[in-house]
Order: sequence, then structure tokens, then C-alpha cells
Amino acid sequence: MKPSRVFMAANRQQPSLETLPMKLLTVIAIHLVATSDQPMEDLGRLQATCTVMRRVCGQCAVVRHVALLRCWEEVQWNQPSRYYSLLRLLVDVGNPEASLLTGIPDFFGGY
Repeated sequence: MKPSRVFMAANRQQPSLETLPMKLLTVIAIHLVATSDQPMEDLGRLQATCTVMRRVCGQCAVVRHVALLRCWEEVQWNQPSRYYSLLRLLVDVGNPEASLLTGIPDFFGGY
């Protein structure tokens, strides 16, 4: 290998998440929280990887897709206050599962 090629290869930067479009990173995070068996734990792990993913995971669009019913069993029985805090947060960002769960008692409250 010629010295100029070695120098060029050594100076080539490694791929980074920062080079990917934010929209793609958001789609990845949404897929994770929508399909994971432990969406909140996995979201936290993804946030811990780097500052780029911390920004992505904090978006309302990502939290809106958290599969609440997947984490319900684990959190509901062990830490009910944490579950209700999560439920309020998800309702505030427009999560459909959380909105449905909180709306059912309101809807049938008069019956």
C-alpha cells in the first residue's frame, strides 16, 4: 500500500450517529418503544448511548408511541406511583393508549 493511501485511510472519520438524519433516528427510536417488551427501560438505555440519541428520545413524537400496555404489568404492581406518573406524562404528549386508559373511566363515570 502506498504511503498516501495509508495516510488517507488513517484520516478518514468513522461513521457517527450525528451524520444520520434526525428523522431516521426518530423512526428508529419510535420503532424501539413501540415494539419493545420493556419500552421505558430500553428508551433509557438508548438515551444513555450518546447525546444525539438523548435528544432524539426526548422528542414528543417518540414518547407518543410508547407501548404503555407492554410496561403496565411490570410497573403497575411494583410501583403504582411511577405508573400513574408515566400515564400522566403519556397523556400530556398524546399517547393514544394512555389517553384511552384515562378516558374510559371519565366516559363511563356517569353510568
